[in-house]
Amino acid sequence: MPFGKTKKIAYLVECVQHSDIDIGKLKRVERILDEKPLLSTKDLVLLHWASRYYHHPLGEVFSAAFPVALRQGKSALIQTEKRYALTESGKAIDSELLKRTPKQKSVLEKFQAHSNSLSEAELSGWNQNWRTSVKQLLDKQLLELAASKSGIHQGESIIRNNALHCNPQQQTAIDTVCDSLGQFGVFLLEGVTGSGKTEVYMQIISAVLERGQQVLVLCRKLH
Repeated sequence: MPFGKTKKIAYLVECVQHSDIDIGKLKRVERILDEKPLLSTKDLVLLHWASRYYHHPLGEVFSAAFPVALRQGKSALIQTEKRYALTESGKAIDSELLKRTPKQKSVLEKFQAHSNSLSEAELSGWNQNWRTSVKQLLDKQLLELAASKSGIHQGESIIRNNALHCNPQQQTAIDTVCDSLGQFGVFLLEGVTGSGKTEVYMQIISAVLERGQQVLVLCRKLH
């Protein structure tokens, strides 16, 4: 929306039919960036509560809840790279039948050497000139687009680091917070740089996630 000589990204919180402000003073929205709401009713309740509790402007609270890209007006849709996999025909065919098209033959053999799908990045790391051959193999129904599930593809594994061993003071802090989960509470963890506060946070966060709940981490850089 226009704001002086510049344009600003605004957050639509509520629609009303009337306004106490003169209509001539209201700003006209130039474009709706997202047709579907990006925040749920529970999200809105939380952000309004945070604004009241911390006595902070609601607009800045909303801004902090969104990643930088969304605050800049970019799309909320996550662009994921394509993955390709062999069809049943591609698995069964003898690559020698493509000897007259050596580039296609090479790409087919690359896929036949892998049991899982290959991403665009993986193909580019292998050979920068893969796109034309892959398109031709798609046309021949020897390759197909592979369906991804929740952004994690078959064959990929999630690396999970084991929690570090905590000293008695750290464990006391973790246990105190975790024992109060499910009810409102405020805790202040004090410690010098390098004292192990981050590990306390990480283990508390892990405990919350294991309960099927969510965690919001707010960081402030001090100058």
